[in-house]
Amino acid sequence: MKDTSEIKRSNQQLVRRTLHTLGQGTKLDVSNASGLSVATCNTILNQLEADGAVYTRDIRSPQVGRKAKVYTLNYNYRYYLCMYFTISGNDQHICWSVVNMAGATVEEEKKQYEQITLDLITSHIKDLTDRFPSICCISLGIPGFAKDGHILHCDITSLTGVSITSCLENIFQIPVSVENDLHMMTYGCYQTEYVKQTDPSGHILAMMLFQKHICPGAGVVAGGKILKGMSNFSGEISFLPYDESRKQQEQAMTEELYLPWAAKAAAAVITVLNPSIIVLTGSITKEADCRSLKELCRKYIPEEHLPEFVYVKNHHQYYVYGLFSMARELSERKEV
Repeated sequence: MKDTSEIKRSNQQLVRRTLHTLGQGTKLDVSNASGLSVATCNTILNQLEADGAVYTRDIRSPQVGRKAKVYTLNYNYRYYLCMYFTISGNDQHICWSVVNMAGATVEEEKKQYEQITLDLITSHIKDLTDRFPSICCISLGIPGFAKDGHILHCDITSLTGVSITSCLENIFQIPVSVENDLHMMTYGCYQTEYVKQTDPSGHILAMMLFQKHICPGAGVVAGGKILKGMSNFSGEISFLPYDESRKQQEQAMTEELYLPWAAKAAAAVITVLNPSIIVLTGSITKEADCRSLKELCRKYIPEEHLPEFVYVKNHHQYYVYGLFSMARELSERKEV
């Protein structure tokens, strides 16, 4: 049974979601759309107005002599910090976006470094939280995997072994999450492109990333949920039992050589998960590769089980939206 604070939090989130769906509305509109009583909506909307979380304006009610307030969400009441880390050859990058509650980017930037460390990340976050004090949650993406906020493996080796969420939460006193890059890209792609499908519950979307001289990875969303596995290892297709080592895989990740590797990885994904769509992305991929990849997969998989292959040139927007979605969900879970 939910306690009083949980019910209050749940009702506040329902009112916010209802206002987001309506665009604007009176207390009666929110009550009718949410199923909550007018009295409950009145209490919550009054508190949101006092906090600055909603805008209000008066309109003339159909009842003569009375005015009613129309409420609209203030999407800039809170911000989320979405930050991810990449590696390309000897270059490492920190990319960040400050995003409002509607998912709109307020500021974003990308910077290159010789080595990314926890101290460097902390310094960037301090600068951003000083300039945007309304940041209420931090969502991080890494080229690796973590469990319970502890990075077990990362292509940026200086981050392997770092308990990054507890370190940052202790410093900034706001919730922090850390997720695999492909999980976030795939989740963002699903949320942006496919979540509004008539029946998304049975929809399985996979995304495969191929970058120059970097081991490949994959992400899967099924029924609207990220498939992470027992230890967040799901999607680490570079660990499949190829005849070659991971070092040889890295050398084979070029425009000319990667497709046979991609076909074997795609076949593994198809046989285990049977996705309806596989999204192909990364610096060594091109649109024509979708046709070539499907042709190669025909050697292993019967035609009727082959998914649609879709090419995405720039996955940045999906990565950020995945991190934003994760930050929003985390913020709602942690909200008092």
